[in-house]
Amino acid sequence: DEHFHLVCDTCGRVDHHSGDLVGRIVEHLGSGHGFEARAVDLSVVGRCAACTGNAGPHPPA
Repeated sequence: DEHFHLVCDTCGRVDHHSGDLVGRIVEHLGSGHGFEARAVDLSVVGRCAACTGNAGPHPPA
């Protein structure tokens, strides 16, 4: 289950996202750097759309 987390440091919301981003990173590390990843734990910390004013209100995290 390859996924990554978007963590809002304002409200604490954590969104789980799947997709090919993690797979592309692992592939790049292998082909570009000869690194064989066994596990990936990716979190991006910032402000969610609701906290930046780019979306309507969301339920508490």
